[in-house]
Amino acid sequence: MSSCLNKTTLTNSDSFNALRKMLANSVVSRHTKRAYLTAFDDLIEAAAGRPISRMILMEYRASMIAEGLSAATINQRLCGIRKLVNEARENGLTDPAEAVRITSVPGVPQNGVRLGTWLTTEETQCLLATVDRTELIGKRNFAILSTLCHCGLRRE
Repeated sequence: MSSCLNKTTLTNSDSFNALRKMLANSVVSRHTKRAYLTAFDDLIEAAAGRPISRMILMEYRASMIAEGLSAATINQRLCGIRKLVNEARENGLTDPAEAVRITSVPGVPQNGVRLGTWLTTEETQCLLATVDRTELIGKRNFAILSTLCHCGLRRE
């Protein structure tokens, strides 16, 4: 790998901070920044001074699985590292071929679970039929309930 993501650069605090800043500047949401920077810090700790490579990222992924982190958390952290590598590639800081190898690390499959008791189609239609849509507030309530039902409204 070229200069920016190799061992000598990662031990240099100025380069480390520059990479961190580059990653933070590549996203808008403060929550995404926090999550991506956490992933970056964890990866650097896992790399322990070794050059970041596909092997290191696979080790990092395996360590997160071993820690029992959820698939969503692991995939989010991997996404942050992919973003960093792509930014480094776009800025000419790493070899494009190596960037492709690093970003090819697969995510963790997510198995969804339907939690709670979901409304049936008939129950949803009955709920929506109770709203008086002749008045403005009824139209608003219908729109809200329709959105909730479409997004998976659950009942207890």
